[in-house]
Amino acid sequence: MCASEPPRPAKAGRIDRWIQALDDGISRGLYWFSHHWLAVITVLIGLMVGLPLLAPALMAAGLEPLGRALHALYYPSCHQMPQRSFFLFGPQLTYSLDQLAELIGGTVPARFVGIEETGYKMAICERCTGVYSGMLLSAIGFGLYRHTRPISFWVLVPMLAWMVVDGTAQLLGLYTTGWEVRFLNGALFGAAAILATFPYLEAGMRDIVYHSTVSLEPPASS
Repeated sequence: MCASEPPRPAKAGRIDRWIQALDDGISRGLYWFSHHWLAVITVLIGLMVGLPLLAPALMAAGLEPLGRALHALYYPSCHQMPQRSFFLFGPQLTYSLDQLAELIGGTVPARFVGIEETGYKMAICERCTGVYSGMLLSAIGFGLYRHTRPISFWVLVPMLAWMVVDGTAQLLGLYTTGWEVRFLNGALFGAAAILATFPYLEAGMRDIVYHSTVSLEPPASS
């Protein structure tokens, strides 16, 4: 007669239940995200567009510390040069360095965020505004037509390359363009990034939905 197995300690049983609960929670979280990933990412992109717009509104409302905090948040990802950024709540949408220097009566600081006479600067430059706007509009468009293929390589490359070439050339001082060109090539870059990746994300999320549904189904009773 075989000896019976010793009972497992109660602590080990609790750990097993915790591990199982964690595994179930992760599976259900992935299942939820795979259903709602597009809405989540679109909202996040919307915040990326909205917060830079909020910065000048806060400054104009007298909440300067909050406005500057948003500028600081975006500083690692954008040069934020005042002569390459949109100004709100002032007489003009954009300014040259000479115009700003005349209005403030001296040298324009690199981190200049605006004054009452000029309006207040958005927390990102014109090109980045285009990038995030293009991403947002493309994400919304993809939500309306989800069964789309990724854009072709021959369309993707020019959409990405125009911003890279134009931005590098202007950084090197080879030429300069108006805000319309910077905004447009940024918007095309952002749209290309979404239209090239979201169809693959959609396919991957559908796969997760299928496997999660199978794993979460209760076992069939015999």
